[in-house]
Amino acid sequence: MYSSLRKKILILGGSSDISKELINKIDKNKYNIYLHYNKNKPNITLKNVKFIKMNFTNINEKNIKDSIKKFKNFDVIINLVGYVDKKSYFTSNYKNLLK
Repeated sequence: MYSSLRKKILILGGSSDISKELINKIDKNKYNIYLHYNKNKPNITLKNVKFIKMNFTNINEKNIKDSIKKFKNFDVIINLVGYVDKKSYFTSNYKNLLK
């Protein structure tokens, strides 16, 4: 019964080193943790951690409502999504950074 009273926390970009550190700081008795990832599923084996795989680059005006349905009903959302174009910061231009 207690687990159903836990709040739901979503970490977007859950495969990053920062998210792994964040998970260690979160009170596991208060939250069920959901980790979003694009390609590399995080190597985390905690009992109350669930995974959501999604590639945000496929979202457009036509499918946005269906695409984000799985991200509703969370109590806390933390955005740690990385840079999509796979270019380093030093080789990017202003337009890429805004994207």
